[in-house]
Amino acid sequence: MRRDRAFTLAELITVIGVIALLAMVLMPHLQSSYGVARSRLCANNLRRICEACQTWATEGENWRLNPLAESGWTSVVSRYASSTCLRCPEGGELSEGTPVEDQLVIRTSPTSNVGIPLVPLMEGGGFKVLKLSQTQWDSGIGESARYDPVPYEEDGNPNVYWWGYDDGAIGRGDYDFQDLAIKVTKKGDGTAEIYVISTTAGKPEVWDRDFSECFAKWQEINQHINRSVKGVTFTLNVGGGSHYGMNQARMDMRLGGKLMALDYQVTTAQSTDDWDNPEWDVDEDGRPDFLRHRGQLNIVTLDGSVTTRTRREVDPVDPEVERLLWQRR
Repeated sequence: MRRDRAFTLAELITVIGVIALLAMVLMPHLQSSYGVARSRLCANNLRRICEACQTWATEGENWRLNPLAESGWTSVVSRYASSTCLRCPEGGELSEGTPVEDQLVIRTSPTSNVGIPLVPLMEGGGFKVLKLSQTQWDSGIGESARYDPVPYEEDGNPNVYWWGYDDGAIGRGDYDFQDLAIKVTKKGDGTAEIYVISTTAGKPEVWDRDFSECFAKWQEINQHINRSVKGVTFTLNVGGGSHYGMNQARMDMRLGGKLMALDYQVTTAQSTDDWDNPEWDVDEDGRPDFLRHRGQLNIVTLDGSVTTRTRREVDPVDPEVERLLWQRR
């Protein structure tokens, strides 16, 4: 009778050894291939970010990068591209952050179930919301002046803007906005300071979207009740949600070869940053953590070109590099 021959222990050990040896030889090549693929995906993300910014600039005829150079630029990009392009595959955990407009609602009273999102202009349901100019804000929101809706102007400072709210008289030209006024100041650290003042006999309040937290209670902000101008200030996180940094120089998008965005650690990239800051080298390998791609980083210039650069080619510590890539001229 024929008997099947089994592997001997020596043969089995030999086979396992050969497999292990092949794995040792192939692993660095596989890791290198994966690294290249991740770097290419990152580069594609930056390309999509640039395309989104170019679309925004063209549609709004805003060829300057001012609104995109601070923490809020991620929300602008998300309107024209998937938010997945804000995540670098080598970037690790993504920080949280959403625009102010997506975090706040106006509640008509403490007992109301109506939440009015902070949007540029809404008519219906007994309320109006309008983004105001600085001139309108400075002229006195608490007065009964009737402001007609006008195109919003940046007033030279795109990181500060104002909202006016009125809760009645739909269809009768009621745009006095004496009910509630909100001033938003975006900061470079990814937060926004919100100042709220009310001048109404009603009881409007400012809440988060799911009504779990009240930021501005009517008793704290209502001028009508307190017989004096009184406001309340609170802070929101608004600027996270990206592994990339936008050049703070705010350059005209038609400049071409100037640096627009890059692999970075914060959403606003500054040419004055110290890349040797210990806080940016958590693993203590002697290089900034945002040099994610085998010690290099990806950049996109204003003409849409994406390249992988060494630190020496991008670090603004070199005055010539700063002049050529980071600054307007």
